[in-house]
Amino acid sequence: MSEYFTKQEPVFLGLTKPNLIFGVSMHFVMLNMMISIVIFIQSSDFRVAFLSAILHGVGYYVSFKESRFLEIYMKHAQKCNFCSNRMFYDGNSYYV
Repeated sequence: MSEYFTKQEPVFLGLTKPNLIFGVSMHFVMLNMMISIVIFIQSSDFRVAFLSAILHGVGYYVSFKESRFLEIYMKHAQKCNFCSNRMFYDGNSYYV
């Protein structure tokens, strides 16, 4: 019975991983593109492409460890943010 639960099926792994573009999730690619385009519009310098490649490399490294890191961080930021009255109560109080 124990060998039943230790075996990982490749179909299950494929269904749980996000869609990847060049090794990073689609959310990270869109975030990287938005940041790069805004910086390029403001600076009109093609060196932004190198910055984008470096940022993509960082995303690839983090995505290699956890493929849904951006989605996990976004969910953490939605649920575990600091409230405006945190200093008054010395903790998070959600009755604002």
